[in-house]
This record gives sequence, structure tokens and C-alpha cells, in this order.
Amino acid sequence: MKKERVLVLGAGTDRMQRVNFDPSSGQSFDDNFEKVITLDRDPAAKPDVLMDLTAPYWPLNVKTKFGLVDEVHAYEVLHVVSFGSTYTKAGGFFTLWKMIWDVLKPDGFVIGMTPWWESVWAWQDPSTTQVYSAEQLKYLDHRHYADPMMTNYSGIWPEPYNFVLRHASMRGENPKNAGFTFILQKENYESKDQGGSDRSPGDESNRPENEVLGGSTT
Repeated sequence: MKKERVLVLGAGTDRMQRVNFDPSSGQSFDDNFEKVITLDRDPAAKPDVLMDLTAPYWPLNVKTKFGLVDEVHAYEVLHVVSFGSTYTKAGGFFTLWKMIWDVLKPDGFVIGMTPWWESVWAWQDPSTTQVYSAEQLKYLDHRHYADPMMTNYSGIWPEPYNFVLRHASMRGENPKNAGFTFILQKENYESKDQGGSDRSPGDESNRPENEVLGGSTT
């Protein structure tokens, strides 16, 4: 059964879905979603939303025209998003993820592909601004801030913004030229002070990285 809507960031003209939860699903976004929404800054790609990912109003543009989406897919684009001098590096990182959070339905998914952190592709390209890893993505999950060794960014990543890491893997055999595939799930967060259930990452049964979805990546 098709899902309702997917947003593809930096899509260009590619309609292929490289990561699927269900191995029996189709190979293109059109096979798996009723509506495929593309966002790109290149007018030659003829995207549904012609905007840069650093533009502050693209989430409102998407929600107004199409509504909230079930999934956001971003292939080889997140690591080159730059806010320039508008924010600090950390500020730009969390600003982008707030924007993505804002367009997702409750419990929606983000599927991302970037270079593996050890890969030459993560470091040699001058346009790279963020090197993604499972350890870095923990900063999007407030439960990990219970670890005193982690910097607490809740001042710029406030509740209820929260993503839980559901899958993280190296794509390829050689770390020097491999890719990184990850799946995050939107999950509202409330701390104990707000009446929520503040699960501790130190409890192995509650560790978000143990809550991995099945599926396939290509």
C-alpha cells in the first residue's frame, strides 16, 4: 500500500528510492507514494519547491502547498548544506533539523545518505560542511543529554524537537570510499520536568540505536 506523501531534498531529476523499509516495495518514489514532492535549488531540475535548504520559509512553503509528509529522503545533500555566517556550525545543524522536523507527520521518518565519516568523500570536497555519523545524530535525541560527557544543546534544540535513530550503517566494504545510511524517526520529547517519560540512554532496553527498523538499503 502506498504512503501518502514523501519529500525528496536535493532531488535533482532522480526519482529512484534508494532505501526501502519493505524489500518487496517498488524501486521508485512514484511506486511507493501517492505524492512525490521534490525540493531543489536548481531550476533545471523543475522541482515542486524551488528553494535552497537554507531558505527559512521552505518548510512553510511545503506545508501550505502539500501538507505534512510521511517521509523525508535526502541523498548526498545534507553534508553540504551551509548557512554561512548566519549561524554557528552547531546553530546551522540544528536549524536545518528543525526545518525537517516541521514538515514531518508525527512519527514520520527521515532517510539520509551521506559519505561515511572515514571516507575521502567526507573530507576532500570543499563544499562539505558537516560529517555525519551515528554518534553525531545522538545530539538530536534529548535522551542522550543525560550523558554528562555530551554537550547539552537543548538551548538551541528545545523540546519537543526530537529524533530517534532507528538505523545506521556503512554502505560499502571499504571505509575509505564508503557511504553512510541512516534512518531517524520524529518523536516528540517531554522531559520529566514537563511530565514526560525521560528514558535514560544508559538503560540498554531503551537505547534508541537498538530500536532498528527492518528493511533494505541499496
